[in-house]
Amino acid sequence: MPGVLEEDDYGYVFQLDPDDEGELLYVSVIFNFSVGSHTILPGHVRWLATAAGLLQLADSYLEIMGMASKTGSRAFNQKLSEGRAKSTRAWLLDALIKPSQIHVTKGVGWDELGASSTMGREEPADRRVQMFVWRKPVALLTENYRKMCVNRVRMTFTA
Repeated sequence: MPGVLEEDDYGYVFQLDPDDEGELLYVSVIFNFSVGSHTILPGHVRWLATAAGLLQLADSYLEIMGMASKTGSRAFNQKLSEGRAKSTRAWLLDALIKPSQIHVTKGVGWDELGASSTMGREEPADRRVQMFVWRKPVALLTENYRKMCVNRVRMTFTA
């Protein structure tokens, strides 16, 4: 994966290639949540701490996006992905991240997974949370730019 700075079996942090607007600083991803669970695992702590450290490096803002695999119903997985995003937010707040730095916390179910999933087959990388560290508040980003960055990250899961 281009721009990977660190990785292990529970997550990684990377930078996308520079682009015209340059507002996305880093993306940290934690995955391998237990099936049907939003509980933060010991293996996730390193990546959450990395995201917390990145937020403290400069004025930056966080978008947290929880996801779930296609195993189970859409409604169940939507709620599960929201729980994963909220668990991540709670951990970061406990790590003394300023609430004003966390601009978006949402679950997207399986809608933004990428092509790695197949219906009925459990994919550990699908049970994830993506944390986008932005240079400016999410509300000030153009929607097209934000979507382009999210799609570039999603494409890393299709390779």
